[in-house]
Amino acid sequence: MLIAHARQPAQGLLRLSALLLLLVLLAPLQQGQAQLAAIYNATYSTLESAPCARLLNAHGHIGCSSKSDSGARGVLYGIETQEALSQFEAKAPSDDENMRLLRDSSKVAAIIILITDQRPPAMSMDDPCPNCEFSHLRDVPNKPNWNPAGTSLYREPFSIPIFAIPPDKTDTITRIRAAIAKNVDNGYTSYPLISAELSAFMWAAVDAETCLRRRWCLPVGGYSVYSSTTPKSDFAKKDTVVLAAATSGRAFFHDLGAQVENNLSGMVGLLAVADALSRLPTSTFSRNILYTFFNGEAWGFAGSQRFVRDISQKFVCNVKFEKSTVGCPYTEAACAKPCRTDNDLDEISLDKVAAVVELNQIGHSNTEDRTTFFVHTDDNSAANAELARVFFSPASPRIVAASETTQQRLPPTSASSFIQARKLPAVVVSDYQSRFSK
Repeated sequence: MLIAHARQPAQGLLRLSALLLLLVLLAPLQQGQAQLAAIYNATYSTLESAPCARLLNAHGHIGCSSKSDSGARGVLYGIETQEALSQFEAKAPSDDENMRLLRDSSKVAAIIILITDQRPPAMSMDDPCPNCEFSHLRDVPNKPNWNPAGTSLYREPFSIPIFAIPPDKTDTITRIRAAIAKNVDNGYTSYPLISAELSAFMWAAVDAETCLRRRWCLPVGGYSVYSSTTPKSDFAKKDTVVLAAATSGRAFFHDLGAQVENNLSGMVGLLAVADALSRLPTSTFSRNILYTFFNGEAWGFAGSQRFVRDISQKFVCNVKFEKSTVGCPYTEAACAKPCRTDNDLDEISLDKVAAVVELNQIGHSNTEDRTTFFVHTDDNSAANAELARVFFSPASPRIVAASETTQQRLPPTSASSFIQARKLPAVVVSDYQSRFSK
């Protein structure tokens, strides 16, 4: 799976300017440059902001970009209420349609979003069943609605730049509000008016494969991590249980998406499990324990799918490593193409994976009941029931089954990558029962 983000000739830029008629007198070159610099500094104010980025996958592109490398410019127009939006566009959409309405309006060159501490009771730009089309549920007609507030806005392309200003950038927000107030006083028609210029043009081409080949894009994500206290030479002697957590998420404005509940809580939980089990001798385990932290899971389970592919087939090195290159930037490596630092994965086989356990949202940061954990399985098969029973104990009464019906399915999970390759038991532990906690 290829996921890429478009290159930017320059970092996303938001600046304010006054629409003034300036007369520049002829002067010696150095003096003229100094005057131009002074005029520029007096005219423009560069502001801190977070742009919505353009992303590509195998099917096309989503996200935001300026229509040209010269950026987008327009008079600042303030919209803070639904009534103001209705007046601007002459119709009142539902809340989740506001972005689409502004995007499709011929009146809008760009959007600046001033984020406040007041959030809607429920809103998500992800799908109702995130990543289900990449999972073992892709052919299921009635997919589970894990994210009822999902609007699928992530999936849509925006041919206008969209920048966000977080609430802690008080100086920037104050300056923008002051500029809007000045334009309001002038009725948006009388000069001088304050305009904004948003530069977020991103080179892109067709889809991820084409864009990466032309070097107009960069791959999304970093590295997945796996580890075990079992020596690699002993892996073939016993079956393996994979303990998993995701390390990355996605947000409309990537620079502002901390993903604390969705990813970090599971990561911290898995690190705590690894720390506890590392104090026991591996000889006491009936199976190997493999700790995995998958990157890029928010984008079609990219990390876990690559890991499953790597342990499902014998690795073939096409180009032997001789020196560091752009495609393999290491001082030492086992192979240059595909780039691989070592061959440790050869000791791990998908056929020896006995089960997968994922720690999902477990932070309880947005749930009323901050003590209960739910164990999800995909069905009531004997293998899944046996794996789930490991978590149920009188000593842990607050760990319960997520569903007592036959209708349960796994929530979006890295385990899906394993299940698609080979039918095996899997559970997901979370702080939600039937829908994501927001």
